[in-house]
Amino acid sequence: MSLSLCDGMHRGAMCSEFLEISKVGLAICKLLWYICVYMKHSSFLEVDEVTEQNKFLLVDLSVLPEVFTKVVEAKRYMAQGKAKSYSDAAKMAGISRSAFYKYKDKVYPYENNSLTRMLTLNVMLLDEPGILSSLITGLYRIGANIVTINQNIPADGVAPVSVSLRIDRDRSDEEVVSHVQQIEGVVSVRTVNA
Repeated sequence: MSLSLCDGMHRGAMCSEFLEISKVGLAICKLLWYICVYMKHSSFLEVDEVTEQNKFLLVDLSVLPEVFTKVVEAKRYMAQGKAKSYSDAAKMAGISRSAFYKYKDKVYPYENNSLTRMLTLNVMLLDEPGILSSLITGLYRIGANIVTINQNIPADGVAPVSVSLRIDRDRSDEEVVSHVQQIEGVVSVRTVNA
């Protein structure tokens, strides 16, 4: 003779209490899900629409398995030339080669560029040795990260240079231009508006 959870009068009462608690719990879960979706998307959306529109998530590393940070570390070893192969990079990072290959095209480091902005400068430099180096050093001193430099062929004793750089958002164009104008060998400087 077998008894189910809801057999008998006493168990029947327990079963109905359990069902009521489950319904309340389910309702709370649904409410929390709707709140999360509403807070994220400012409207109520179907789950399929949310997943179709957003293929990426920004997730705190503390809740992710360590393998994801190890994959990023291994990719960095390869990019910096510290590892000769993906197998070596995975070994250096402390993960298996299969784990690396499973996630290498799916995991990327988040670079917070919200505190910086891009600025492009057109600079005319004297055509003398060391002047371009002085410009680069001067930009470094104000915390600029140079993204690209293009120097054209000098003519009439001056060399036109285009420099794209990443700088702090709170640093104004005028401040950067003023600093560059003070560098020895700089003839003129102007910003390029996008």
